[in-house]
Amino acid sequence: MVVAEADVALVVSRVGLRGRWMVLVLLWWWWMSWWCRWGRRGLLPVVGSEDVACVMFTSGSTGRPKGVAAPHRALVGTYLGQDYAGFGPGEVFLQCSPVSWDGFALELFGALLHGAVCVLQPGQSPQPEVIESLVLEQGVTMLQLSASLFNYLVDEHPGAFEGVRVAFTGGESGSVAHVAKVLALYPGLRVGNGYGPAESMGFTTCHAVAEADLAGWLCRLGVRWRISVCMCWMGGCGWCRWV
Repeated sequence: MVVAEADVALVVSRVGLRGRWMVLVLLWWWWMSWWCRWGRRGLLPVVGSEDVACVMFTSGSTGRPKGVAAPHRALVGTYLGQDYAGFGPGEVFLQCSPVSWDGFALELFGALLHGAVCVLQPGQSPQPEVIESLVLEQGVTMLQLSASLFNYLVDEHPGAFEGVRVAFTGGESGSVAHVAKVLALYPGLRVGNGYGPAESMGFTTCHAVAEADLAGWLCRLGVRWRISVCMCWMGGCGWCRWV
C-alpha cells in the first residue's frame, strides 16, 4: 500500500535479505549517528518543526486508506510532557500495530524519544500467542490494543498483561466487563480508554479507567484531555495533513 501510494516505479530487493533487515537498519542507524557527529557541516539537511517526520495511513473504513503526513512538532507534542502513558527509559513498549498505522508511532517514537525499548513483533500482524510470550520474555510494560484484541487477550491469554503497567484499549467501544476482569487479575494495571483518528496522531482524548467507571455499561472516553494534539479541523491546529 505504501509503495503504491508513493507511485514507486521500481523496488530492488532479494530473497536473501529476509530476516536480515534488522541488521541493515542497525547499520544505517550507526552510519547516520557517525555522520551526524563527525560529518562535514552544511551537508546535512536542515529539518524544521513543520517538516514531515513520518507518514501514517488511515484504516480505510471509508474506502481506500489515505496517507497522513505528521510533522515533527506533532510527534513532540504527542509524546513529550504527557501523562496518559508511562514514558521513560525504564519502559518497554510492544509493537502491536502494523507499521503503516498511527498506533505504531506511539509504540516506536513513544519509546525511542525517551530512551525506552520498543519490542518488534515478527510477521505482518499481531498474534495473541506471540503477544503473550513476548510480554513475558521481554518484560513489556506498555500495550496498545484495539478493543477487540484487548478483549480476546483478557479472555484467552490473560498472561499477556503480566507485568504490564499501562494497557490501552481503543478503536471501538471499550468493554466494561473485560476491563473489570483484567483489573481484578492485575490490580496495579492502568487501563486507558482512548480514541482519535490518524490526523491527531492516534489520540484525541484518553481516559484512565477508574473503579467508579466499572459501575456503568460503557467505558468513558474522558471529557477533558491533556494531549496537545488535535484533529486538523479542531481549532485550526492542523497538526497533520493529507498526502
